[in-house]
Amino acid sequence: MTSSGIVIVDYGVGNLFNIKQPMVALGENVTISDRPEIIERASKIIFPGVGAFGRAMERLRRHGLVDVIKAKAQTGVPILGICLGMQLLFSSSKESGVYQGLNLVNGEVFSLRDKFTDPRVKIPNIGWEKVYSSEKNDVLLKGLSLNEGNGQHFYFLHSYAVASSEGNTLAKAKFHDMEIAAIIKKGSIYGCQFHPERSGKIGHQLLKNFIAM
Repeated sequence: MTSSGIVIVDYGVGNLFNIKQPMVALGENVTISDRPEIIERASKIIFPGVGAFGRAMERLRRHGLVDVIKAKAQTGVPILGICLGMQLLFSSSKESGVYQGLNLVNGEVFSLRDKFTDPRVKIPNIGWEKVYSSEKNDVLLKGLSLNEGNGQHFYFLHSYAVASSEGNTLAKAKFHDMEIAAIIKKGSIYGCQFHPERSGKIGHQLLKNFIAM
């Protein structure tokens, strides 16, 4: 079976070309597709997304992508979820109801507004936030200098988040006084709550690291 190279999953959400451009500039073979047979042949999968959790899961089911993504995860193919794409990797979400996710990573997506009821707290969280980690050896973090206390700034745009837990959290960020998971990892599955494609050179370095896996 011929490999499709890196495949960006197209299920009708997200600015896919902004993610594709920096990788093409690095000379990578990148395909944007909603076809299960293309994704089935992917050497790596990028799973982007901006929008509502429930609607996104419905689109994945409609395109026949749920089972193929789960199957690729089980084979150890590297997967990178971005923003909503990261949240969909988890078990469930309480966004406008209760919805089941892909359940590749255990955990629940929650509303920032449910945690911060003060209307003076601006939600969605939009802008540059410091991301930090005590992990130094993971390939995705190569060259990012996220050592705790220092960190690097990445661009966030989200109203929902995943609580930071040591089990699957590779890097963290703070929204006011609460830590959230900025980067998660489970085996070959990664997720970024921020947008690396909108985070300048440091974000492009992260994408380069993912390509090198």
